Amino acid sequence: ELRFTKGIEFDFSVSSTKKIEPGERLVLVANAAAFNLRYGHNSTPQFVAGTFSKNLSDSGERIKLSFGAGTPIIDFNYDDNAPWPEGADGDGFSLELISPETNPDHNEAKNWRLSSVIGGSPGQESPVVEGQTFASWSAENGNVEANSDTDNDGRSALVEFAMGTNPKVFENESELIKVDLVTVEVDGKQEERLQISLGKNPNATGVTLIPEWSDDLIEWSNQEIVYVILDEPREVDGVLIDRIYYINIIHAGITKPTFLRLKATLR
Repeated sequence: ELRFTKGIEFDFSVSSTKKIEPGERLVLVANAAAFNLRYGHNSTPQFVAGTFSKNLSDSGERIKLSFGAGTPIIDFNYDDNAPWPEGADGDGFSLELISPETNPDHNEAKNWRLSSVIGGSPGQESPVVEGQTFASWSAENGNVEANSDTDNDGRSALVEFAMGTNPKVFENESELIKVDLVTVEVDGKQEERLQISLGKNPNATGVTLIPEWSDDLIEWSNQEIVYVILDEPREVDGVLIDRIYYINIIHAGITKPTFLRLKATLR
């Protein structure tokens, strides 16, 4: 009998899957409906073995997988500070074990890396992403600084790199980003969400791009935001969209005018 006894709680005796072959993957989720919404599944896929209880801490904690009366099979601590990959702390990336087939020491930060895409790739091997770095893109555009805004369109060069726009040409955000109030069904209930639709430069590597919200222009947050990366980009009102973000305005406590911004971070 296998059980997670530290970090999260899950007993594999109640799992929908009783056997896993070498090299196969299983996923445990906190909320199946939220998982399906984020990753674009119409129904929970076969590789989801069940729903765990408790939540993993953003600041790091101990995870233990036990056999029988408590014999540890995997027992380690992860962290959110260097040398651990810091992009997994709030920027949307997953922590992935490097070369899991070699059973490396899970306690060693050097054996972990960030997922190559935001949201990770649960249930499958991480895709290999090859593309352009900000340094090479900047050189092609007159050596623009990451925080500069030479075209005065309100978006820094780093955001322009992440979105795939021209740092020398003024572009209206309304023509690049769509924000709507929509109603979605979650766990059988109708909930209002702010929907933010935008495109990202498919060739940009080493940069994260996430929306943040504020009600005072001082404190900014990306909490209560989930996102969906579309399998194929689609055009909406002339804007090529490849990802959609949803802000749960009920849980986020938004009760007055809300300001949105895009935050790009080099990683």
